[in-house]
Amino acid sequence: MSESKQQVKFLQWFAVALFFQFIYLNVFKYANLLQDILVYGAYLKSLSFYKAKTPISKYMACAMILALMSTFFSSHLLFYWSTVLIQGIKLLIIMEFGKILLSIEQKHDIQGSTTRVMKKYIAITFAVIISWTLLMNVTNDWQMGLLFLGALLLLAVNIRLFLHVLALRKHVKNKSFVVTYLQK
Repeated sequence: MSESKQQVKFLQWFAVALFFQFIYLNVFKYANLLQDILVYGAYLKSLSFYKAKTPISKYMACAMILALMSTFFSSHLLFYWSTVLIQGIKLLIIMEFGKILLSIEQKHDIQGSTTRVMKKYIAITFAVIISWTLLMNVTNDWQMGLLFLGALLLLAVNIRLFLHVLALRKHVKNKSFVVTYLQK
């Protein structure tokens, strides 16, 4: 498989993983574990099309262990801090994928906006993580408000990153076609 096709497949599976993050399955008990499995499975599938070594699989293992602990051991303290730590680990994962996206842009000489999108993603996600560290020190109304506002902000930046990945995939796919003409 050519390098361009591998990059298209990588971007396709990364977009699938970002799409699975949109679906909020916490309505059902243990459904967030299913969502994490789907997201991390799509991450691993996308990494199968990328040859360089990354620490993403180690980050995913840590996040999965934290998710299992917070699901099976119900404690408010564990819930709050696992939420913060899992979101921090997800930020590390997306930052590593951002490096890969940037390298794809550089290989294809695309004047893309990956740097700008990633800066906004990191800033907003970091602000949400900081606000969620305050969850234990505020009343229940503020807790629900901060969780809801943070979830909306994370949804917005994930949608923006998803659209950027789809545009980058389309550009790489269109640029990889080579037309040859036969001579008469």
